[in-house]
Amino acid sequence: MSSQDDGAANLGPQMVVTNWALDLVCGVFLGLRVYCKLSRRRKLWWDDHFLIASWITLIISTAATTVSASHGFGRHRVTLSKEAITATTLLQNISSTFSITASAWSKTSFALTMLRLVEPPTTYLIWFAIITINATKAASGTVAWISCTPLHKAWLPYSEGTCWDKRSVAYYNLFSGVYSGVMDLLLALLPWRIIMGMRMRWRERAGIAVALSLGVFAAVTAFIKCSRIPTMFGGDFTYEGVSLVTWGAAETATTIMAASIPMLRVLVCEATRSEEERWRKRVGFVVEMEGNKIIPLPVDDEVELRELGDGKRLPELAAKLVADGPVKHERANRRVRAQFGGQWVFDTLDAVFVWEHPYCTVYTEGRDPNVGFWEGSKEVADRRIKFVSFTRGALDEWFVEDEKILGTHPKDPYKRIDCYSSEREVRIEIDGVVVARSRNNVFLHETGLRARYYLPPTSISTENGVLLVSSDTSTLCPYKGQASYYHLEVKGKRLEDAIWYYKYPTNESLQIQNRICFYNERVDVFVDGRKEEK
Repeated sequence: MSSQDDGAANLGPQMVVTNWALDLVCGVFLGLRVYCKLSRRRKLWWDDHFLIASWITLIISTAATTVSASHGFGRHRVTLSKEAITATTLLQNISSTFSITASAWSKTSFALTMLRLVEPPTTYLIWFAIITINATKAASGTVAWISCTPLHKAWLPYSEGTCWDKRSVAYYNLFSGVYSGVMDLLLALLPWRIIMGMRMRWRERAGIAVALSLGVFAAVTAFIKCSRIPTMFGGDFTYEGVSLVTWGAAETATTIMAASIPMLRVLVCEATRSEEERWRKRVGFVVEMEGNKIIPLPVDDEVELRELGDGKRLPELAAKLVADGPVKHERANRRVRAQFGGQWVFDTLDAVFVWEHPYCTVYTEGRDPNVGFWEGSKEVADRRIKFVSFTRGALDEWFVEDEKILGTHPKDPYKRIDCYSSEREVRIEIDGVVVARSRNNVFLHETGLRARYYLPPTSISTENGVLLVSSDTSTLCPYKGQASYYHLEVKGKRLEDAIWYYKYPTNESLQIQNRICFYNERVDVFVDGRKEEK
């Protein structure tokens, strides 16, 4: 190639097309992530907001790069006028700042997602990664604007003044980029430790872990970008720096896609679901039980499927039961009745306890070998189904013999409530302020759950400015009764529904009548001076 042809070389158009393509592709992934969440009636969380903000700043960075390319960025520096070099310097400083910000926020989003899956001490490690990534990235974005004296020389290169050695700036950016890549690898490996400890089938665990580990590709792009950083202290950055700008955009785009792909599992499952499975999701599930095996059967009527309290949709629960069967089941040996819309839905002596989860029981009627899992309208009850599993909240009232069951589910026959009077001192604190103190307590132990400490109402430390405010919240528990709540205010800080009490508890829990109990998870609880875990 002749020197004249080399001088006319222009990488700007190629850079602009590549960067906008990256923005578009990662924007599609981000849009699908948001769609999957909103379509399942899930609110966007901080990780979503950071990811959206990252994409917006990436768009701004690409826009600045596009304008810079129109002024000559992508061409050899010797072919540009002073005005063009000044314009490209300013625009690339702007582009670089937004690109670095987009990178930091995209990694913050992924780390915040991990925070929702882990417990201490792993949470401290993730917070360390979030803080240090943002700190190093902020320093990189700031250096471009403060590296000269006077400051304006940083974007007006032909003005009088001095600047830091370009190599020093490049070396710091190299450190920041490598550190960012290492943190990407750390966050990519964490899911394996988390997911593999969950109670799921191995293939499901591995699939989710791989999806959450796609951040390794962000680490790869980060390291490739670092290999282009030496172009910063070359004499032809307007031409040689194109690859650095492109890989910078690729790093953020890859992180956005890696953070979005795990959320797209809903769409993948829907696309790969067979026609029969789609139909089954539309109309609900009826299954036949043979021992511990459950076989799908067709249903004639439409069933309204609503999201259950634990966040799982009914078809997903039914699919799990079809695949794995219930945890266990056994005969109830009692008369069970239920009402819906003021009418008796069933009255049976052949009820069966079914543990769909280790912690959950439902009643089913056991005379006919057909069982349907549903939650919906009265029309469903008119179907020719005699052996039916009713989800929590599906019916209005439950009765065992002639006694009404409180709450939305039957009692687990293997769970019990034990109440013990105790003179051990219980002290409740919030941010070091004593809220309550008592030696006249009732310790309530419920099978499988942590101990709860019920204190007399007079234990509240009013001298510390503690105020109880009545709440409209009310909950039902089949073991303890109907609970009422108080909001707790301490020196201007308000905790919603932090205290509950039972005005009319069940017989087995009479000892806690009118006593107050604090959420151990939201306050500091000390028993005989020893702090309880939250």
